[in-house]
Amino acid sequence: MKLVAYSLVLALVSTFHSAGWAQYYPEPVPVSPGRQSELLTQLKRSSSDSNKVNLLLDLSNLYFNKPLKIRANFDAALHYARQASQLSTTLHYSAGYSRAELYMADIFAETSDMPSAEAILDKLPDTARIDLLLLLNFHYRWDVFTDEGEAYSKALQFAEQARALSVKLRLEEKEILALEAIAAAHLYQDKLSLGESELQTVVKRMQAIHYPYLQYPYFLFSLLYEQTANFDKALFYALETVKSMNATRDTVLAGDFYLNLALVYKFIGEHQLCMDYCKRAIASYKIHWGEYSFFGPVYLINATLTRLHRNDEAYAFLQSFFKHYTPQNYLDSLEAASTMDGYYIAVKRYDLSQKLALQLLDLARQKKLATAKSYSDVGDAYIQDHKYAQAKPYLLKALNFPNSAMNINAQSMLHYWLFLCDSAGGDYISAIRHLDINKKLDDSLASIAKTKAIQEIQIRLETQKKEDEIKSKNQNILLLTQRNQIQQADLHNANLIRNITFLGILILLSGGGLLYRQYRQKQRANELVTEKNEVITEKNELITCKTWWWKRNGC
Repeated sequence: MKLVAYSLVLALVSTFHSAGWAQYYPEPVPVSPGRQSELLTQLKRSSSDSNKVNLLLDLSNLYFNKPLKIRANFDAALHYARQASQLSTTLHYSAGYSRAELYMADIFAETSDMPSAEAILDKLPDTARIDLLLLLNFHYRWDVFTDEGEAYSKALQFAEQARALSVKLRLEEKEILALEAIAAAHLYQDKLSLGESELQTVVKRMQAIHYPYLQYPYFLFSLLYEQTANFDKALFYALETVKSMNATRDTVLAGDFYLNLALVYKFIGEHQLCMDYCKRAIASYKIHWGEYSFFGPVYLINATLTRLHRNDEAYAFLQSFFKHYTPQNYLDSLEAASTMDGYYIAVKRYDLSQKLALQLLDLARQKKLATAKSYSDVGDAYIQDHKYAQAKPYLLKALNFPNSAMNINAQSMLHYWLFLCDSAGGDYISAIRHLDINKKLDDSLASIAKTKAIQEIQIRLETQKKEDEIKSKNQNILLLTQRNQIQQADLHNANLIRNITFLGILILLSGGGLLYRQYRQKQRANELVTEKNEVITEKNELITCKTWWWKRNGC
């Protein structure tokens, strides 16, 4: 039972581990393939001016974004981008030149020509260079490289350069995108706690500047929690990814987002939902290719049907699909082969499974892209058929593969398979050693999960403590506010009483002054009356005397 369970989980994880964590660099909005005839007609009639440059760039964009990653489309896109670059140089059209060179770098990267993509860095002005640095970061994380450790280190270096340049130019949005790229690079390097913390900061900063495209960090969160088997959170962020995608109407990468949600549903046993979202992913990939393989959802549908013992239904589905679509690149070939391998194992055609695994290994060697997984897949094909002696050399090659970036799950599974091989071969000491390492790795995974759970509890406790402190502070503030209000009311009353008293005194003083004035005026009037009366009396007396004198003297 352990082998079956581990094989299923490992197959699902490793299928997408080849693509890895995802975050998309700044790109122009894709030009609809429906405009191809229109643009070609306009190009024929155009003069050699900036308008022609823009038409060439639109055609490059159109061919680059056509459904499915077909080499002929990339070649056509590169042809138009080169023409746009050359004409822009002649016209001294700097904006057109930068766009054309960025298109060319993108095409080089998608066709695995990383040296040519990197060579364009020195041709670009600072702002465009930031976009190219983010593009290079993305491809060194996403694409398949023999030395994965070196590729991830390069991805981190390019992201850090992008951040430094963004800070220098005071381009906050670009800086945040660079921080997101740094976080993603750390996730690739299995620095999961660091990457998680950085992503949390990225989301907060995006929200602070009202950056709407949160589906990209949400997508990274979902992949992180899938890696740590925290499927509740993985599902939450996968759903939030789709929700944000729909809200922003940025559905170019809908196929990748639907496929990731399907994978989470697969992990939690929601088989029908898994297949439903796989079908949505396929429909989206028919409109625009994603960074996951077009054959990824096909793999998941087959894995789900065969797990449910619906092998005939799986066979009919595969027959119908492969009738219309064939692999167009190395990643598609890997996914298609993994799909058929899963079907062969389900119907116990181990001979076909082994043949397919060996063919894929030869293809990887020819392209110099063989990885530890290339060898472990061959070993797995033999393990399923209990051919332990044939499996062991490939498993040892995978175990000792230089610069391998296998995650803990993959390492644990590899040691468990080697335990089976050594047990079957009678080498019990080596078998016990591999089993012991397998157990330690399993315990490490459990410890990580336990530590994570403890950290979450601590975070909740700290959050509750802070909430209580805030609540207490709020209560104290309310109490102080009430006291201040009472004091203000008392002060207001005191001032009112003081003012009333002052006004009363003022009125009394004014009234008293008025009465005193009236008293003085009356007193003065009385004095004047008295004086007048005295004068009148004197005059009367004088008249009386004069009258008496006249009478006496006979006048």
